[in-house]
Amino acid sequence: MGSLIFCKNSVAQQQQQHEGVWLGGQVQIKFSNKWAWQHDAGFRTAGTTFLTQQYLYRTGARYFVHKNLSFVGGGAIFFSRSSLDQSNHEFGREWRLWQEAFHSVSLKKILWQNRFTTEQRFFEETNKKPAYTAYRFRIKTIFTKPVSEKWSLQLSDEYLRQAANRVFTFDQNRLMLYGLYNQNATTTFRTGYMWLLLPGRISRHILNMNYLKTLHVKQPKYKV
Repeated sequence: MGSLIFCKNSVAQQQQQHEGVWLGGQVQIKFSNKWAWQHDAGFRTAGTTFLTQQYLYRTGARYFVHKNLSFVGGGAIFFSRSSLDQSNHEFGREWRLWQEAFHSVSLKKILWQNRFTTEQRFFEETNKKPAYTAYRFRIKTIFTKPVSEKWSLQLSDEYLRQAANRVFTFDQNRLMLYGLYNQNATTTFRTGYMWLLLPGRISRHILNMNYLKTLHVKQPKYKV
């Protein structure tokens, strides 16, 4: 009987690990029409019991060629649980450099955005894995449609491939459907569902909630 209960608990734990919650906040500080400094912090769980899987901080400088095209480069640090065993309290550290090109275009009542990102990932040694380096490539397309003055719907897909140990393989695919509430011109709340496909046809179902904020730094005025 005890073995049966243990087996059921193990299966339930594995099922929970196919679900998760991602909480995040993004703040962009605009210094001018050309330059901005962005910050991104997040907390991610394994399962719905808020077992911490990962937390992160990412930052970068963005240059706007014009309002529809920008480039960004920066760095990030990630802390990820080395295994999903609840008794394991070790978090591995990853340092990351990243570069991104972002383009948007209006198609009548739909905003179409495309993002291409490259990442250089430096993983430190854990009890489960030795230290290693990987290079990841991400392409994301986003469609956003306003449905009222305050609300919008957003559908996006992101495809990721990674090169590590001289092997270039599929990393993951993210299909996302969000609802956006635009509180004002600089503040947005985004909530929705993400279907995450991993190697081996492993699926995860993610509840994703984000706070998005833009801050404008006023330029000093000089008397002539």
